[in-house]
Amino acid sequence: MINKDYRQDLVSDFMVKGKQWDGETLLSSTPNQQELETYKLRLKLSIEETFELFEAMLTERAYKDKFENILNTINSEIASISSEQAEIKPVDIFDSLVDQDYVNIGLANLLGLDMKAGFQEVQHSNLSKFGPEGIPTFREDGKVLKDPRTYVEPNLAEVYKKSSYTYTGFN
Repeated sequence: MINKDYRQDLVSDFMVKGKQWDGETLLSSTPNQQELETYKLRLKLSIEETFELFEAMLTERAYKDKFENILNTINSEIASISSEQAEIKPVDIFDSLVDQDYVNIGLANLLGLDMKAGFQEVQHSNLSKFGPEGIPTFREDGKVLKDPRTYVEPNLAEVYKKSSYTYTGFN
């Protein structure tokens, strides 16, 4: 039997506390307007994180010259997707998500990055977004915003210095 991925429970905790999900209701493959907006938000968040990787691997000038406008165009196009244009294929989405994890973990391995330690640091930071009352504030598209009174930046530089991943074999 395969154990559940600890990351999924941590993200679920954030989403429930952040009022982005009730912990039970699943999106349908024939989305209503509210579900379509959730799918579009997830596309935007995914592409934003992908472009952060470009920023991290290129000079500031190269990123701005080659990719900054592309991200803005993609986000604009995502915002304009209509329900008639959406065709949700859960198995294909699953394939993409698993492949992205595989590619990302592969790069982390090549850099000796301890993903579990990094993920836990980001989780701590994300939970600090909710403000002193634990109430989230949202961007117009539904993304949880950082409450300046409580938000703590993730200190990945410190995690990077203190830990590293080394392969010890498959147990």
